[in-house]
Amino acid sequence: MAEVVGHRKGKSVKFIHNDLMQGAEFFWQVCAAKEKAGNRYGIAWDYMACLMFVAFSFEACMNVIGAMKVKDFNERAKFYDKFDEVTAAIGVKADWSKRPYSSMKHAKEFRDTVAHGKPDYEKIDEKGDPRELEEKGSLAGEWQKMIEHTQVRECYEDQDQIWKEWLTTGKINLMDTLSSFDVTIERTEKPKPV
Repeated sequence: MAEVVGHRKGKSVKFIHNDLMQGAEFFWQVCAAKEKAGNRYGIAWDYMACLMFVAFSFEACMNVIGAMKVKDFNERAKFYDKFDEVTAAIGVKADWSKRPYSSMKHAKEFRDTVAHGKPDYEKIDEKGDPRELEEKGSLAGEWQKMIEHTQVRECYEDQDQIWKEWLTTGKINLMDTLSSFDVTIERTEKPKPV
């Protein structure tokens, strides 16, 4: 029997931003369906997951555009430094004080709050009407104020708007941002010596 030798040659590219954007889409659909049905069971975790996926995918999108458009791009640079490089390279003027970019700032701040979670100590020493003082008691953390339905929806929608703007302004074909695998395998039989 002749010996068979295989040779695999080609290239592949794997982009995580697509998976992260799909994760945001998945959790947004869960949130929207629960909200519509009046189902509050676990919805805070769904909002958290959606917002985390938005924050992660936004930075991953920055890394994709940076790798394509910024010479010697460093994906480990600080967030806002990377952002400035990417938007300058594709000619986008961003205003962090209004949508859609204020939504991405919100998502990043939420991500940082959760990623660097720490105890929140509060000293309480108040006098007043006992009923009013009782109403003030809460174990809700600051992060919980960041996952309100409308805010999460805006973050989800704005990230998609920014991505489309970046592709258009940067003259980047969407197909070039999709994971791909282009490999051929050649099989060669070595003749058996006679």
